Amino acid sequence: MNFSVEKNEILKTIGLMQSIIEKKKTLPILSNILINVDDEKSTIEATDLEITLISKFNCETIRKGSITVPAKKLYDIIKELPNENINIEKIENNFIKLKTIKTEYKLLGLPEEEFPKKTIINKTSNINIDKEIFIKAISMTSPTISQDDTKFNLCGLYIQSEDNKINFVSTDGHRLSKYSTEKINDTRIDNGIIIPRKGLIEIKKILEQSELINIYIENKYILIDNDIINLYVRLIDGEFPNYKKVIPEKNSFPIKLNRQILNDAVRRISIMSNDVTKNISLIFSNKILIIEASNNDYGTAEEKIEIDYIGDQIKIIFNSRYLLDLFNSTNCENINLYIKDNMSPCLFTDGDLEKFLSVIMPMRL
Repeated sequence: MNFSVEKNEILKTIGLMQSIIEKKKTLPILSNILINVDDEKSTIEATDLEITLISKFNCETIRKGSITVPAKKLYDIIKELPNENINIEKIENNFIKLKTIKTEYKLLGLPEEEFPKKTIINKTSNINIDKEIFIKAISMTSPTISQDDTKFNLCGLYIQSEDNKINFVSTDGHRLSKYSTEKINDTRIDNGIIIPRKGLIEIKKILEQSELINIYIENKYILIDNDIINLYVRLIDGEFPNYKKVIPEKNSFPIKLNRQILNDAVRRISIMSNDVTKNISLIFSNKILIIEASNNDYGTAEEKIEIDYIGDQIKIIFNSRYLLDLFNSTNCENINLYIKDNMSPCLFTDGDLEKFLSVIMPMRL
């Protein structure tokens, strides 16, 4: 293997791989990237066995071949080289030689045969999801994905087609988010899929830098293809809970709240919340919402907001972080809040369109 490449061309490609490569080095080969140079197409590939990223790059091929090399070390080397063409050649004993006009490195790699084989997807089941809608759905539902790896079926985003809609749902057991959009053409994901948390981060990166994409679901993988990059993400093999059971019915008139005003008030008052539980109280009285927090070590805080609520006083204790995550995940002007009592799940929807909803459980202290 021998090729010449512009510094920025290969640096950009290897940079994409850094968040995928295995950091713990349980398997040394997973800290490496596979460089494959051919006359027609040259690629660089990284995998952690759950996510595989393959990217084409432009180079001048002198001799075809393949090798795997440490991704982080190669990136650090190339980043410090001057802005000029780099010659990269595979030499004896699985070394590669990187050479510019004045600088030369020899970097030890591993045989390409040790690199895991990628999953084959036939690209026959194209899924029509608008790129911007997919990005929005990920942004709005990511905060409520579980961080508890023992609840593996909650550690991702659930996507399912239903009637004329596609639903994107996530929950961590304390709160839930759901974003719905109209189904495009005959897109069907009847049984639903769960895309893992780390895979979603990588999918969002590719979507944000792509003009056109194709999405395929096959062999328990989702593939994002933009002609230059192929991103394979293994789906979570588990059953997502029946989320509809925890979404409360709208059994009252909504309390309309200005999202930005409420966000700012909660952020200010939460400064005095308990450092561990982050709890604050929302007290709904006639025409007034009182937001309170107290901290045994520092003191108390209170703020009043005018609202359109009329009824009996209700005091609900929330984790302030959950509220702030909700307010920051949508950009709607107003949020509708449906409450029943101080212990029942609270339903938030995004103003008039109601494409997005969130359920937050009150805290019991």
